[in-house]
Amino acid sequence: MTLHVFDPAFLVPSVIRRSPMRAVYAGEAIRHFGVGLFAIFEPVYLYIVFRDAHFVHPVAWVLLFYAAFYALFGVLAVVATRFIPRYGFRFLTLVSLLFFFLYFVALFLAREALWWVLLALVLLAIRAALFWPPFHLFFARSSQPKHRGAALGNIAVLTALASAASPAIGGTILAEAGYPALFFVVLVILLLSAVPYLAVDIREGHRGGFGPVLREVRSHGGFRGALAFAGQGIEDSATAHVWPLFLFLLALGYQELGFLTTVALLVSLAITLFVGRLADHRNRIQMLVLAAPLAGLAWIFRVATLSSFTALVANVATSITRPFVLIPFNALFYDRVSEAQAGEPMHLILFRELSLGVGRIVFFIGGAAVVWFTGDLRWLLLVPILAMFAMAFLKSWAPFVPIEESPEANAKSGEMVG
Repeated sequence: MTLHVFDPAFLVPSVIRRSPMRAVYAGEAIRHFGVGLFAIFEPVYLYIVFRDAHFVHPVAWVLLFYAAFYALFGVLAVVATRFIPRYGFRFLTLVSLLFFFLYFVALFLAREALWWVLLALVLLAIRAALFWPPFHLFFARSSQPKHRGAALGNIAVLTALASAASPAIGGTILAEAGYPALFFVVLVILLLSAVPYLAVDIREGHRGGFGPVLREVRSHGGFRGALAFAGQGIEDSATAHVWPLFLFLLALGYQELGFLTTVALLVSLAITLFVGRLADHRNRIQMLVLAAPLAGLAWIFRVATLSSFTALVANVATSITRPFVLIPFNALFYDRVSEAQAGEPMHLILFRELSLGVGRIVFFIGGAAVVWFTGDLRWLLLVPILAMFAMAFLKSWAPFVPIEESPEANAKSGEMVG
């Protein structure tokens, strides 16, 4: 009698199941739609929690929350990479979604007792550590080098399309029904986002530890590569966490804040799709070096924001320039990972994640100190200008390949055996 083991991939529609990359596109699109309902309001929600708990300088405590999250994520990411060869991308992704679900539950309860904030922080760090390293490994292994720019453009456009209306919808739900209704909708959509990932899996070994990451820093251009990733982490954190909080403190309402974000996402759609195709036919390093200063200078519009109209102009300016930096930047990173066939690509992924984390931690701790003593969040909007310039340093990064596993070493070994 033959026993047939049930494959959960059959729960996924065949049109998605036939292409793992298509499954990732679908899963990320659904997840971004759900998370997008709340994402820009997350720092605002944390601010309200700390303010209502009578914390001195609640804005500074929000920044310290994110600093603690990225510090914990960096440590857990090193540990989580050891699980990839044993459990695979599919299992880790589904477990990470469970922790994401629990994170939103804990965050919802944070207004009842502050210890829920600490639990939410831990749950979010575990979720990120389980998801991002295997995700980057899967994308590097599954996307074709000649079409990697287009693949990055596709996933960026699909997730942007899915989440374009999310901020406006989330703002409307908040204004009309409050946070409980918004959390409920987000949790339901998160559960649905798990279905496409049933069709995706990858397993790859990794020795783990900080040793390979430290060797990467000492490799040719390693320190400059770390600065580039740190710059990306700072710019991304300023966009996702500081900018929405700044607009809220500028007395913009939930609906207005959601509308501004939706407009920015819509503007970036066509730009991102175009840049994705362009990155496959142009020199990615040249694109990055030319675009990084312009994208940095676009942040001046955000620094000068005084009203909803100037906030709209600032959002449009950064939405136009950011894709010209992020698409070639990320494509270059995945190129480096996919080229590490002889070595271990996971140590490059950890190098990126830890460098991103260091940049974010320094930014948030320094930002908390600035806010604590000045009370002005606007100063933090100057930092991404320099961060964008730093991202151009990625051109100098030549990843380290372990000598014992390098192509030359393998060739010599073959000659000796022969």
